[in-house]
Amino acid sequence: MRQDYSMPLRSARVPLGIALGWVLVAGFETARAEKPTIEFAMQLTPIQVADVDYDRPSADELAKCALDAETEGTATSWVVRNPAGQVLRRFQDSNGDNKVDRWCYYKNAVEVYRDIDGDFNGKADEYRWLGSAGTRWAVDADEDGRVDRWKVISAEEVTAEVVAALRTRDASRFQRLLITTEELDGVGLGAARTEEIRRKVAQSTADFEQLSRKPEGVSSDSEWVFFGGGRPGVIAAGTDGNARDVYLYDSVSAVVETNGKNAQVPIGALVRAGDCWRLIDLPASLVEGEISSFFFASMTTRTPTVDGAPSESAQQLITSLDSIDQKLANADKETAAKLHAERADLLEKLAQSAPKDEERAVWYRQFADSVSAAVQTNAYPAGLERLDRLVGRLTADKADEDLIAYASYRHLMAQYAHDIQAPDADFAKVQEAWLGKLESFVKAYPKSSDAAEAMLQIAMAHEFSGEESKAGEWYARITGEFPKAAAAPKAAGAQRRLASVGKPFQLKGATLDGKPFDITALKGKTVIVHYWATWCEPCKQDLATLAALSSRYAKAGLVVVGVNLDTDTEALRAFLRANRATYPHIRDAEGLDGPLANDMGILTLPAMFVIDRGGRMVQRNAHSSDVEKQIEKLLK
Repeated sequence: MRQDYSMPLRSARVPLGIALGWVLVAGFETARAEKPTIEFAMQLTPIQVADVDYDRPSADELAKCALDAETEGTATSWVVRNPAGQVLRRFQDSNGDNKVDRWCYYKNAVEVYRDIDGDFNGKADEYRWLGSAGTRWAVDADEDGRVDRWKVISAEEVTAEVVAALRTRDASRFQRLLITTEELDGVGLGAARTEEIRRKVAQSTADFEQLSRKPEGVSSDSEWVFFGGGRPGVIAAGTDGNARDVYLYDSVSAVVETNGKNAQVPIGALVRAGDCWRLIDLPASLVEGEISSFFFASMTTRTPTVDGAPSESAQQLITSLDSIDQKLANADKETAAKLHAERADLLEKLAQSAPKDEERAVWYRQFADSVSAAVQTNAYPAGLERLDRLVGRLTADKADEDLIAYASYRHLMAQYAHDIQAPDADFAKVQEAWLGKLESFVKAYPKSSDAAEAMLQIAMAHEFSGEESKAGEWYARITGEFPKAAAAPKAAGAQRRLASVGKPFQLKGATLDGKPFDITALKGKTVIVHYWATWCEPCKQDLATLAALSSRYAKAGLVVVGVNLDTDTEALRAFLRANRATYPHIRDAEGLDGPLANDMGILTLPAMFVIDRGGRMVQRNAHSSDVEKQIEKLLK
C-alpha cells in the first residue's frame, strides 16, 4: 500500500460526538439519542485512510455484524463485531464526557489504527498506528487532517516517509523527518558534530526542492517495499565529546518498487531522538548512487578537515584502521586486546605524522577516546599505561592545554574503571582517590570542556556521602561557570531538589497513553512520585509495593504517580504487557538525561518523593520500605 499520511479531513468526520447521536452514558441504560445503525457506524473511516489497512466487510458480511455498547474500566464504547465476535471498530469515550474521542480500527481482531481527540474538543489531533501497522504516532496540532509532527516513528518508517516525500515532491513532509534544533541539542553529540549536523539540516531543507524534481530511483509510481539498514549502532558517552550514549544507523537505504522493478534508494544516517528516529541530511547520495557512512566512517577513517588530501602513507594507516574495526566486531577477548593495541599504534602514527597541529590534535583525541573506552570495558587493560604516556608526552611537548585536559580526563575515567573493577578493590579508597583526582583536574583545567562533567561527578559523590552542603556548592559552580554545558540542567535540577522540602512541587508530562498530566490537578491528595525504569531491578520491586499502597489508601486520598525513564520503548511495552499499570505513569523517553529527570536532578534510580495535600514536597529521599509510615501521618 502506498505510504500517504497527509489526507485532508473527511467530511464524514466533521460531525462528532453528540452531533452524530453517539451519546455515551454510563451503563448505557438510556441514551439521549437513538442507537446508531451499523451501516452508519461503518461509514466512518480513518482520517489517514490512504495508509491504513483495516477490515472492510462486504454488504452481506455487514448484515451479520452487531453493534453494541460496552464498558471497559472507566471507558465506554460503541463496538462493532463480526459474527465470530471479533472487533471491527471501537468508538470510545475515554474520559466520561459522553463524547467519542477515540475512533479505533481493526484488522483480524487486532487494533491497527486510531484517531485521537486528545484535547476533547470534538476533532482528532493525533493519529496512531498500532499492532502490525507499525509504531507511528502523529500530532496534528491545528486539527486540519494533516500530520504536523511525529511523536513516535521508527527508522523503517522514516525511510518510507522519505520515499513518499520524494515521490510527491512534498518538502514539508520531508522536513518533518529532519532532526530539530531542540532534539539535536538533547541527543548529546559533541559540539563539533552537533554544529556539522546543524549545517547539514539547514542546507538539506533548502536543497530538497531541487533534488525532488528528478529523484533517482523514485517516480510517481514508486512504492516503498522494505528497509535496508542492518543493525543500529551506539557511540558511547565520552566519545568525541558526546555527553551521553548516541543511538544511530550510520547508513540506511529503502528498497522501492516501480512498475514491477525493485531499486535501492540511499537515505543516509539516522539518529534516535527520544521515540523518534531522525534524518540529519538530505539523501544527496541519490545523485551519486551509493550509500555513504557518516558517523562510523568519521570515527575510524575520517581525516581532519585540513587543506589538501592525506598522504599516501596516512591513507594506508586509515585503511588499516577500518580493517581493525571490522575485526573487532566479532573478536573474542584475547583477540580484541591485541586489536585495540594495534588500533592505538595506528592512531599514534597518524598523530605523529600529521603535518599540522589541528590534525594532530584530532588523532590524539581519537586515541584518548578509543583507548579509554576499551579500558573501561575491560577489553584493553594495558591501555591505561598508554593513556598515562600520552598525557606525559603532551605535557612535555607543551601541547595545547585543551588537548592535554581532554586526554587527562579520559585517563582519569579509565583509571577509575580499572580500579573499581579490581577483584580486591576497596570501594571507599577508590572513591576517595577518584574524588581527589577530579578536584585536582578542575583546579588544573578550570576552563576545559570536561570541567563541568568533573564537577558533576564531585557533586554526586558528596551528595551520596551525605555531604549535601558541599554537593550544593559544586552544583552551583556548574550552573554559574558552565551554564551551557550538558551537565548544567542536571546540576540546576539537583539544586532545586536539595532545596525542595516545603516548596510546591511541579511535574508535567504525558501519560503512557499520550494524555497530558499536571500534578497540580492532584492538589488535595497525598501523592507519592516514583521515578523508575525497567532496567532498574529495585524499581520493579518498588512498583509492587506502591501498587499495594495505592489500592490500600486510595479512598483515604493517596495517589501514586510513576515517572518512567526508559529510553527503550520496546522494553517498556514488553514490561507493561506482563505487568499492568494500576496507577498513572508519565514518561520521558530521554531517560536520566531528559527534562523530567533533569528538572529535579535525578541522578540514580529509583527516586521517590512524597507530596502533601497542599502540593508541597514533604520527603525527597523516600524509600518503599518506610514510605507507608510517612503517608499514614499525612492521611490522618
